[in-house]
Amino acid sequence: MLGTEWVGECEDRLDVMSEQLGNAKWIVAAHAGQMVPCVDRPTQPSSCERLICTPVLDEWQSCHLVLLAPKSQEFRFEDETVSMEEPEDPEQEEWTETTYPGEGWIGCAVGICLAAPYAVINLCSYSRYEDGTMSNPEVESFIYAEETNERVDTDRYHREILTPEAFQKLEALRGEIAAILGEHRIQVLGEPVLNLHAPGLKASPEVFLEEPLRVRDAFFFRGV
Repeated sequence: MLGTEWVGECEDRLDVMSEQLGNAKWIVAAHAGQMVPCVDRPTQPSSCERLICTPVLDEWQSCHLVLLAPKSQEFRFEDETVSMEEPEDPEQEEWTETTYPGEGWIGCAVGICLAAPYAVINLCSYSRYEDGTMSNPEVESFIYAEETNERVDTDRYHREILTPEAFQKLEALRGEIAAILGEHRIQVLGEPVLNLHAPGLKASPEVFLEEPLRVRDAFFFRGV
């Protein structure tokens, strides 16, 4: 079991980050082990917005996860999602396909482990839609090329979809976040360390992991 003292320390450090990163916007914070409604945090500085989302029902995660995005239109985009709705007429077999518009942000997903003073920073996006659904940020991105279906490096992908100036802003934001976490004795693990294999580590049936497991899987995971 994870101690409540460390959970409280994580929340305090996230609040400190929001105060120090005045040029960034808190988009979403998914809290591990508790179900919380989507609400604004009026205690946050006016230069930042921190929204709390409800994790998937009956799921939990081993870290606090937030997305920080620079306050600029170049990091926002229009999005949409398709929802399949059950027909009102029970005799009608075909479901109705409805497209809902939405809005998205590109930024830095920051995962702070609840069991140890380690963190991960991943470039990714977050979208929310008019039907109330959302696509949450993750500590690891799985992006595949449409033509080859090969996995694309996360940083390379963002270099291609953003201007050089915008990507530099994201890189600078990632550096600022890492520096702030370091001040609070939280070490940001880089990709070479995160992808190291963890021999002897086995996945419980209650977590969403596939073997062979890596260092990343030991500290950042979700389960039921």
